[in-house]
Amino acid sequence: MVHHQLVASGVTDVRPAHHRRSVPLRHHTRERFRPPPREALRRPPDPAPPRRTGVFVSAAAGGVGSAAGQLARLLGARRVVGSAGTRAKADWLVAELGFDAAFVHRDGPVDEQLAAAAPEGVDVVVENVGGDHLEAAIGALRERGRIAWAGAVSQYDAASPPAAPRNLFDLVEKSGRLEGFLVSRHRDAQAELEEFLTPHLRQGTVRDPLTVTEGFDHVVDAFLGMLRGANTGKAVVRIAS
Repeated sequence: MVHHQLVASGVTDVRPAHHRRSVPLRHHTRERFRPPPREALRRPPDPAPPRRTGVFVSAAAGGVGSAAGQLARLLGARRVVGSAGTRAKADWLVAELGFDAAFVHRDGPVDEQLAAAAPEGVDVVVENVGGDHLEAAIGALRERGRIAWAGAVSQYDAASPPAAPRNLFDLVEKSGRLEGFLVSRHRDAQAELEEFLTPHLRQGTVRDPLTVTEGFDHVVDAFLGMLRGANTGKAVVRIAS
């Protein structure tokens, strides 16, 4: 019924979930059972860095960031670092999700905090913020590193576009890659992601945190709250029990 109502109202990009009975239905919401984090964390086809991968995830306490950090650990990352908007969220990333370090971006310059948290630099970045986070990520990137740019929450409501990162040319010197990342371009990896994640979700080795808003009438409130960073994990709206 809900699917038909959405299509009738003009929302056409709706796909019925392939429900794996061993995994609760709530895990099938978009960030968890779509492929961005794992695809973004794959190394580029260039020769791999000599040391195991260091990963930085910005907005790490959100839906995409919390998934990406956990996947990085499962895929063998040497060190996983995240940024968050509050001390409680940063502590949660380390204590509950297995990040090695997390900092509060409001506590000081992002580039300095990232350098302190990842003194050897990073090889992979999942970037969800833009602005000073993107500039810091470029600064910390090691040779042949990769930045998967999935979002720019810092500028969604900006009156004018921000200036480009001042260190953008560093990507040339480092042979680094900065690549935009859209879920819709990687749907061919859906089945692989589900096969990989299902046992971890079932065993509890991957957590799927939710911030739930009740009622369709509060969709806008939930969306604005997500942009303000009010959510921990995925922000979802429950429209029926």
